[in-house]
Amino acid sequence: MGKKSREKRIRRAEQAEEFIKKQPRGAVSGLEKTCLFILYSSAYLMLLIPLIVRGDFLFPFVGPKGLYLMALIEIFFAAGVFLMIFSPRYRAKRNILSLAIGSFVLIMILATIFGADPSRSFWSKFERMSGLLMWLHLFGFFLVSRAIFKKDDWLRIFSFSILASMVVCSLFWLNKAGVKGLSVAYNGSTVGNSSFLATYLLFNLFFALYLFFELKKRKVFQFFFIKVSRKICLTIAAAGFIFMFITLMFSTGRAAILVFFGGTGLLLLLYLALERKKNNIRLIAKMCLILGLIIYLSGLALLLWNNSPIQQWLSERANKSRQVIWSNAWQGFLERPILGWGPENFSFVFHEHFDPGFYIPEIYGPDTRFDRAHNIIFDNLVDGGALGLLGYLSMFGASFWILGRGYRRKKLNFMTAAVPSIILVAHFTQNLTVFDMPASFLMLFITFGFISAVSGNEPAPEAIPLRQRKNRIIFLPLLVLLLFFSLSSFVIKPARAGTAIIGVMKSPTFEGRKSLYEKALHSSPMGLYQIREHLGLHIFNLIEAGLVEVGDFEIVTQALEETAHDSPFDYYDRLVLARVYNAYAELQKEKDEIVLKRAEQVLEDALRLSPTKQEGYWEMATTKLMLNKNDEAAELLERAISLDPRVLRSYQVAILFYKKIGEMEKARQKGDELLKYYPELESSVRQILEQNNTQNP
Repeated sequence: MGKKSREKRIRRAEQAEEFIKKQPRGAVSGLEKTCLFILYSSAYLMLLIPLIVRGDFLFPFVGPKGLYLMALIEIFFAAGVFLMIFSPRYRAKRNILSLAIGSFVLIMILATIFGADPSRSFWSKFERMSGLLMWLHLFGFFLVSRAIFKKDDWLRIFSFSILASMVVCSLFWLNKAGVKGLSVAYNGSTVGNSSFLATYLLFNLFFALYLFFELKKRKVFQFFFIKVSRKICLTIAAAGFIFMFITLMFSTGRAAILVFFGGTGLLLLLYLALERKKNNIRLIAKMCLILGLIIYLSGLALLLWNNSPIQQWLSERANKSRQVIWSNAWQGFLERPILGWGPENFSFVFHEHFDPGFYIPEIYGPDTRFDRAHNIIFDNLVDGGALGLLGYLSMFGASFWILGRGYRRKKLNFMTAAVPSIILVAHFTQNLTVFDMPASFLMLFITFGFISAVSGNEPAPEAIPLRQRKNRIIFLPLLVLLLFFSLSSFVIKPARAGTAIIGVMKSPTFEGRKSLYEKALHSSPMGLYQIREHLGLHIFNLIEAGLVEVGDFEIVTQALEETAHDSPFDYYDRLVLARVYNAYAELQKEKDEIVLKRAEQVLEDALRLSPTKQEGYWEMATTKLMLNKNDEAAELLERAISLDPRVLRSYQVAILFYKKIGEMEKARQKGDELLKYYPELESSVRQILEQNNTQNP
């Protein structure tokens, strides 16, 4: 029965293909061509994402890239959906990879709904652009690309991506040469920083490697409308590989550099184990692969194990921050083990389990705020719980299964099966110390799309009369309306907010800032919490400079109060709000007790959310001092010192406080305690004790 069914399906597919070939060419086929043109054009334009930088935007290297990518994916998706509705020839069968990615996105949806802050999880922020909204876009890109693009299409995409990466590398070297006026970051070209650049180059190096060996078999290759000879293709692929490799070596992206060499070594071992005919070489290579797998898995386990030798080794060569935030992530996972805290909510976990030693830069580095665990396993455990991690790993597992099965059945050659596998292993390994951004997200889903497209799951079209196909054009206006809605909601309005906040910061007068506040705060929910936070910090600086106006204060504090109401776990925005209140009250000739009382309430919430972070105690002591509650302020400062007596800043704040209230003996006592840990600062401490103090600690 099964055999007869298969034969029937094959006959029906053949009849359908023959039917479609015989259809007259007219308005419908013209519309189809237009959709295909839109699809291919938007796909190639996506590959320019690393070059997108906008100086008048909040986080100019990230936010514009994310919005640019989402805009093109929306256009790409709309054209692809119409083609799928219009003709079954554009519909691909489900496979295990599409199910795995769909399952992961579903888990992320549930994690967002039941997470600590659904709005933050869905919209993300301009600094990261990696919330649920981005995952939905990437999933849409995957579904359409796997159905529409064939192998040669993917080779052209790889080629164009390599050309784009060569432009990125050229800008990197122009910046190194001292050329002025370039919109590039130090050691990061237009991608952002050295780690993000290295991640992007890692993908393209393997794309170039695959392209080189794949095009060796062909006499010519159709690149757009041009037929390119094999020699030219190989020259471009080889030159691109060499140029990107040299750039990678100078990028200081250490993880990507190590992973690249590991990946090429793994590729060589796989070739020797699977392609060489000599049994002894194959046996040795297989033994090396097994040994390498054992070492890799053991190293991975030790990397994740708290205070393991590998973690200690990593801390000695960098700083201890990674080790601590991974421990924080594990504690956060144990609190919400099934669906986690929701995407983009790691900062809640970090502040709740804050290690007071983070204020010792010699040990932990300069950063005291983290919104990522900088480890793909811990990030997924916090974002989506155990289900989130399993869903993420399933995408990689499904890819390996498809490629392995295709190679075993001789449907895929060695390079087609091996190189995408190496890319995924390399990317996963590198992400044990970093995380994805818009450019690397696109590269990852290009890899997934290619794997799914070459898996052999061809669509099975049915014969649809031309009349019925024309009737399906009625879906076009609906798709166009949905496209305009999504572009407006997810791209245009967020872009307006992202530029308006920069306008606020540049405008010298309140009248100039007033309309920009409205755009920044009310255009879109995307990045809204972060916009409020940055406005709070900006207003704090205006207050310190004596340039703030009442209107500024009222607008920004109202916005931060909304964050305090809407986001119950947000520690940092509460701290910023209290700082603004304290600074504004200090500016008044007669300190505003109502404002200070509100600062006190906000800081009580902040200390509840992060009871081990000294910053909250320092700020609360300032509030208590202005409320003439000196004893309570002193208790808070003693508490801050007791959290970790090695923290220099805690003593400095206490010394200034005691000087402010005229208790010089206690100020000297704190100075002596400080010198037990930092004897080299004796002259500085004496100078602080002797100078007059008129400011709050």
